[in-house]
Amino acid sequence: MSSETKERIVTMTTKDKVVTDDLTGRKPTDGEIVTFTKRTNELTNRFLKGALCNQRVLDSLQKEIEFGWNIIDCDVPVFIPEGWNVLLDEVQLPNRVLGKIKLNKQLTDIIELFISEQQKGDKVINGNKLREILKDKRVYTAHVLDYLLENTRLIPEEWKEKTIFFWGTIYLRAGDGRLYVRCLGWRDDRWSWSCYRLVSGWNAGHVSAVSAS
Repeated sequence: MSSETKERIVTMTTKDKVVTDDLTGRKPTDGEIVTFTKRTNELTNRFLKGALCNQRVLDSLQKEIEFGWNIIDCDVPVFIPEGWNVLLDEVQLPNRVLGKIKLNKQLTDIIELFISEQQKGDKVINGNKLREILKDKRVYTAHVLDYLLENTRLIPEEWKEKTIFFWGTIYLRAGDGRLYVRCLGWRDDRWSWSCYRLVSGWNAGHVSAVSAS
């Protein structure tokens, strides 16, 4: 594809956060169980007596429960690059995956890499036409893209051969007034994001992240 039909915004990466046995994935020792029991009993007693800030306790416990679950909150404001805007909800694709996504399975069990019939083989489709096709798909937002950049250990090895687009968040770039979709790709031995204009041509290597269920 020529440089006239696509544009890449390079590059944002985030260092991989490595999960070790010191944080998750290890059963507690007998001593840790005793300490945990004492502390939770003390916390419960103080909570029931009204000696603590109730909401802060509940919020802290929820964060600990979710730690290590790989929770993606798709209801919080999405990352917006400088000079860009996000389209209003009513003009985004209608079947976006919103709410909290719990990645308790392999990523490939949750995310399907979709290509339309008009992209297969040597065929190329205009991004605006692809947008129409994706109206019937449950597309993932850029929340998922940014979460994966912060947790690259979750990204399947086979995705390195593709450019994965997150159509659930369509941006307007102020500089040229055109619409863009951000994507995840493997470049220069690291994961990073870039983007394509909707007026560009999309081929078989440009896959869309949609719900596998």
